[in-house]
Amino acid sequence: MTNAEHDRIAEAIDEAAEVLDTALSEAEQTCGWIVAFQGERGYREWRLDLGDHDALVELLDLGGRSSQCFHGTDDRLYLQLPALTKHVMHTAARTTQQDVATRLGRLGFGRKQLTVRDGERTLKRRYWRSPVGFDPQDHA
Repeated sequence: MTNAEHDRIAEAIDEAAEVLDTALSEAEQTCGWIVAFQGERGYREWRLDLGDHDALVELLDLGGRSSQCFHGTDDRLYLQLPALTKHVMHTAARTTQQDVATRLGRLGFGRKQLTVRDGERTLKRRYWRSPVGFDPQDHA
């Protein structure tokens, strides 16, 4: 193919191209991060009964990826901020934990500490909890 032929093809493609506005709002971007985070964590649509002592002990004692993102039976999504921030920094954007916290707050998330006594031990973890019925797929 000659340079002239290549130029004609490139011009035809350029003329036929349609410019799309692909800019995401901050909320859309943040929800996209949450969706990707859920996927990386092997997130399953299971509901943790927050009133179930044994289930809370298992969640807070064992930890691991499944404890970093889950739905409660209260129809809220629970996320661990450090894990979400680390995911975003490694896969999507340069950010800080404070920036991610601010974004979650704008989506209606609030801080929540889950605590349970297990014999002599008190197990606890801090989460960011979504509003009731929140689904990041609706915003991403």
